[in-house]
Amino acid sequence: MNASYSHPVVVERNLLVVLVSHAVVRNELFLHREAITAKLRQLPGCAHIKGLALRAG
Repeated sequence: MNASYSHPVVVERNLLVVLVSHAVVRNELFLHREAITAKLRQLPGCAHIKGLALRAG
């Protein structure tokens, strides 16, 4: 369900910028940011990602 309220936009300064359109989803992603980042880093070409930047959008 969270996927419909969040959209990855760009990688800036080794952070994946994610636009989040719902406050509850933003909080949920914030609480799980370390686990999400660990899974992202396992994807090909994403080992350099250090974290998430959650922005309202």
